[in-house]
Amino acid sequence: MLIFENVSFSYPNAIGEFQRVLKDISFSASPGEFIAITGDNGAGKSTLMKMIKGQYPPLKGQISLEGQPYTALSSLEKARLIAYVGQDPEKSTFPHLTLEENLSIATDRGRRISLSPALTSTKRHYFEDVLERFSIPLKDRLKDPLKVFSGGQRQILNLLMATLSSSKILILDEPTAALDGQATQKALAIIQDFRTHQQGIVFMITHDPGLVEGHCSRILRLHQGQL
Repeated sequence: MLIFENVSFSYPNAIGEFQRVLKDISFSASPGEFIAITGDNGAGKSTLMKMIKGQYPPLKGQISLEGQPYTALSSLEKARLIAYVGQDPEKSTFPHLTLEENLSIATDRGRRISLSPALTSTKRHYFEDVLERFSIPLKDRLKDPLKVFSGGQRQILNLLMATLSSSKILILDEPTAALDGQATQKALAIIQDFRTHQQGIVFMITHDPGLVEGHCSRILRLHQGQL
């Protein structure tokens, strides 16, 4: 379970004074939940997302995951436990590396570096199975560099890669904004699998009411930095 307890955050303004962005935010999120984060521009959605990522520490209050304060988590632990997919399919991946190399890096995210081979036949078979399970017709292109794939394909792969490690939290920022209907359904299938089989918590910033009403279990609506 993820818990926010009376969390506040401020940014310094141009004259060095602190401007409160989030004010006394309290909520909990249980394994398997799919939560939408909504609100007008400037309401604090991006700041809340960055705090869930562990990127910003609270000015006041506490954030904890499975009973452990965020402040006690190392960068390596945060990388393992928290995954993020943004709007830009060209970010969070390595375009000049092959698809299987990108998948391997994603699988090992948050683990300590070792001298073991990064790619093995067992991993390749696993990648083929995963791609087939979600009807992503790319198992014959594992050795192609990621840069040759279309933007929609790369965004689906970004989402898939975010769920390959042992993450507990998946944060999505308008992940389907550039996807067509068929690709959006594949994205939702990957999200549902993460919720069901990994019992992960999903947070999604979106302006698409169809996604919110049809798929999310709860809405966190921000207004002027408050829930």
